[in-house]
Amino acid sequence: EKLFIGKNDITGTIPPEMDQLVDMTQFFANDNKLTGTVPNSMLNRTMLEQLRIHNNKLNGTFPEINIESLKDLRIHKNEFTGTLPSTLANAEKIVNLLAGDNSFSGPLPSIGTPSLRFFDVRNNDLVGTIPDSLFESPVNLTNVYIQGNELTGGIPGNFSSANKLSDFFTSNNTFSGAIPEIPEGSLPALTEFLLDNNNFTGSMPESICNLRNGVLEDLWVDCTPPAKVACEIPTCCTRCFPIEE
Repeated sequence: EKLFIGKNDITGTIPPEMDQLVDMTQFFANDNKLTGTVPNSMLNRTMLEQLRIHNNKLNGTFPEINIESLKDLRIHKNEFTGTLPSTLANAEKIVNLLAGDNSFSGPLPSIGTPSLRFFDVRNNDLVGTIPDSLFESPVNLTNVYIQGNELTGGIPGNFSSANKLSDFFTSNNTFSGAIPEIPEGSLPALTEFLLDNNNFTGSMPESICNLRNGVLEDLWVDCTPPAKVACEIPTCCTRCFPIEE
């Protein structure tokens, strides 16, 4: 069963009677004006593969996830609070996770399944460090957007194993320490690497600068004098922050 009711200016709440649709595989209710919370039963369906309820006014905490078949979860641009479900770590088939532009707090879930391709938790109130698990099996990982949170620590050294990674946005957090070197031949698909408005120190590694000889188009960091990070512009970094008036 599939239910597509997106982009219809629908108001009201998601009815609890939705739990009667036990064979539903896809539920799209995005781009409406839905309010209220998400029924716990929505996230206990053994058949559900795609849940898209983004761009509404849904609120409250998001239920824990007990769906092994879940591949596509899009809950961004709502008003959710509380923590991201820790059970996302068990979603072994998840491909797309979009949870940005909410008010989630707490740590990032220890997600790291080989199926994961798109990871977006931008513009929340998340704290803690980037879990090493995110880059442990990144065979399909192409996009990571974690900017606009309160994350700390450094960039995991194993991020260089994500050979399909195209975008990695870490801006506007409180990351610190040195930006890690990467092995030669790593990150051949990286086109945008944004590190600005953090607390990184040291110098931009030459191994990352060398990516500018490939497809890397945007490399942003806090390199405006007195710089936190030394980086030649435009031969290595493409933009220095804070921006000088």
